[in-house]
Amino acid sequence: MLRSKKLVGVALSTLVLLAACGANDENNNENEAAAANENVEENEEVNDEEETNNEENEEVDEQPETEVTEGEIFNTFVGEETDGDLELIYTNTDANYVNDMDGFTITVEAYEVVKVTDMHANHANNFGDEREGYVVTAKATLENTRDNDVYYNANLGIRLADNHNVVHSARMYVPEERQLKADADVNMFKANTEQEFWFASRVTNDQFDEMLENGARYIIEGNASETGEYSDSLGGDQTFDFNVTDEQAGEATEAHDFYRDDFTANNMGEKTLFAEVADLNDSQELEGVTATVEGVQYVDFVPNEANEARFSNFEGEDIVILTAKLLVDNESDETVSLFMLDSMVNANDGEGRYLSSTGSSVSQNDLEPGQSGEAYLTFIFQKKYFNIYDELKLEVGPFRDAEAQDLFKGLELEFDLPLE
Repeated sequence: MLRSKKLVGVALSTLVLLAACGANDENNNENEAAAANENVEENEEVNDEEETNNEENEEVDEQPETEVTEGEIFNTFVGEETDGDLELIYTNTDANYVNDMDGFTITVEAYEVVKVTDMHANHANNFGDEREGYVVTAKATLENTRDNDVYYNANLGIRLADNHNVVHSARMYVPEERQLKADADVNMFKANTEQEFWFASRVTNDQFDEMLENGARYIIEGNASETGEYSDSLGGDQTFDFNVTDEQAGEATEAHDFYRDDFTANNMGEKTLFAEVADLNDSQELEGVTATVEGVQYVDFVPNEANEARFSNFEGEDIVILTAKLLVDNESDETVSLFMLDSMVNANDGEGRYLSSTGSSVSQNDLEPGQSGEAYLTFIFQKKYFNIYDELKLEVGPFRDAEAQDLFKGLELEFDLPLE
């Protein structure tokens, strides 16, 4: 009897234990279910947040296109940020400044010049410690039609005759939703994307006066690269006539379209054309590289005050600049460096030999097989000697690769240049 009681006790204990375990399992299942439900709710909240963020991003990306109208200020944010009064000085609704870097393109469609007065004292240090100055805002578009992501520093802005007098960019005077935004990494823009943005520059009173006196240029730098290295840049800098008043714009319309060598691009002085052949189109081929002298310009040149020191060796003599526009089509198997290209003008069969000057410029440093580019080759003469020459030959080459090694056995090309 005692044994039976013990067995009954053990059985009851076992039932109690099993019941307890069952209860624990049920509790655990309930807890797991609750936790799962919480996770689902959390995930739904996260997804809701992501959708909200995506919607916000889409709203930023879908900013209405800027309308630039003569007589109206489109970047009124300048007044809000400086707490100053704005006066519209000039609007260019058809600037059309374009730098196409082999499918990665920056275009400045329009810009405005506003004068800011009675600004908050905190902004005076941006304008030469004066409480007034100017802000130039450009409406621009970045378009990457390439199949690869591209790195670009977005260096745009104004260049004065005196390169040491720098006009600074002014991102703080552009509303955040209108600022240029990289797609993923620092200064990286994804393939097949496009976005409009504003780019602002701040100009002191003294700088504005220099623009009125000596003119200025607008530059879109060409440092776009698929690797982030400058050595493989997709294109060179492009510079454009830049006007800040209606009067300047009228004078620019009447001015001749000079080749964009560095003398023009950097606004080093005044050019006066006295001879030009725009359709020379003389082509020669070497090992798959075709070089074409499209045209030549001859100008009298007077350096401005900011650049007189560059031409001190001419000792006040009259200066002539010859600029040849050279197109290069690389169908060879080699990378050809435009930057390393040698050129020389042979005058009167060796009576004078002139190396290309620092005023030469190229559309891009290197041409890969299948690529084309252009170079503006410049040569400086004292006018008294130039006038006695009756024969000029342009020698181009040897061609070099990106490491400055000779290509095509060091051979050169020679072109006859017209003098009339």
